[in-house]
Amino acid sequence: MKSFTRNTMLISTLIILAVALGNAGSTLYLPALIDIGKSLHASSHILKLTLSCYLIMFGVSQLLYGPLSDAFGRRPLLLVGLLIFLIGSIVSATAINSSLLLIGRLIEGAGIGTANAVGYAVMRDIYEGDKLTRQLSYVSIFVGLTPIIAPLFEVISQNILTGVHVLLLLESSLCYLLFSNYLYYLKPTRKLINLHAIQLTWLKIMVTY
Repeated sequence: MKSFTRNTMLISTLIILAVALGNAGSTLYLPALIDIGKSLHASSHILKLTLSCYLIMFGVSQLLYGPLSDAFGRRPLLLVGLLIFLIGSIVSATAINSSLLLIGRLIEGAGIGTANAVGYAVMRDIYEGDKLTRQLSYVSIFVGLTPIIAPLFEVISQNILTGVHVLLLLESSLCYLLFSNYLYYLKPTRKLINLHAIQLTWLKIMVTY
């Protein structure tokens, strides 16, 4: 079990933070939508579309990350997904118009889907039985609290810091910290590429639904 990581507790914490970051991405900037709209001269419909784009890509990308992580391993997919999310956060935070913000949110959603799809798989890799149940319960608690805490954190941060995109920059910073820690602490879980695993995973999905 410990062969997957240097520190299972640290990896669990990083997984929880990554999953929380993915859920926070849909609610974190909601209190600032009016200010963002004024700054980018965007209509309310466009701003609402940024949320829809994020959620659509967040959901669809998980269908890809799961099978790919079975074939190529957890570590590469987590790192790639976080890197994509980091790029999307930077694009969103530096957007000068609504089109760039939409693109940034699409990229964010496409990247952070790895947190849910691969993060839970890592939990099952390093824990089993009661320990797995306990760790998954911690994830569920944080996932439930994130939509409540994230907007409050945004309001407080806006009063302390300047700039309507400051929370997206904080997202980028947290993502960078997660990426660097995963890069160091999470060991490869698969040494050989197994493309057959993709077929098996998709077959399970088709049978289930």
